[in-house]
Amino acid sequence: MSPLPLPGEKDYLFVYGTLRKCPDSRCQHNHRMYHVLAQYADFAGKGTMRGRLFNVGEYPGAVLSTSAHEVIHKDMHDVVKGIVHDTVHDGVHNTAHDVVGDIVHDVVNGIVHGELYALRDRDHILRVLDEYEGCGPDDPQPTEFRRGRTTVFLETGQEVRAWVYLYNRPTRGAELIPSGNYLS
Repeated sequence: MSPLPLPGEKDYLFVYGTLRKCPDSRCQHNHRMYHVLAQYADFAGKGTMRGRLFNVGEYPGAVLSTSAHEVIHKDMHDVVKGIVHDTVHDGVHNTAHDVVGDIVHDVVNGIVHGELYALRDRDHILRVLDEYEGCGPDDPQPTEFRRGRTTVFLETGQEVRAWVYLYNRPTRGAELIPSGNYLS
C-alpha cells in the first residue's frame, strides 16, 4: 500500500465502477456499497485517471497506464475500426466521428472516468471497502484488486492524489471498455 497522506492533507477515493452514483433514470438503484461509501465520504467531483478499464465479469477493473504506448494495441484498432464502420454505414457520420474521436482520445490517452470522494472516516471506510474489494489483510494473495494511489484529474482542472482500487490480475482476454466509462 502507498504511504498515508501528510497531516492536514485530505484523503480521497476515486471510484470508477459499482461504487459510482447511478447517473440517471436508466438505473434501477445504486449499488448497496455506494450507500456505504456515501455515509463516510463526500462527493468531490467528477474526474479521470490515467489507465485502461476492462469488463472483468459483473464489474469493471482498472489498471494504471502512464503512456499512450501501453494502451494502443491491435485489439483497440479493431474496436475503433468496427465502431467507425458501423456508425458511418448507419448514416450518422458526423455524430459517429465525434463519438469515435472521443473514444479514441480516451483510449489513446488511457483515460478512466469516475468520481472523487473526500473521505471523512478514512480508516473505517477503507477497511470496509478493502473487504468488499477482496483485498483485506485476511484475503488470500494475490487478490483480484489492490488499493493504490494515483493522480485524479478533476473537471475543474485540479489534480488530486487519491486512493483507487486497481485490478490486480492479467488483462489478456478481458474485454476493454474503450470509452473508459463503465456507466456509458
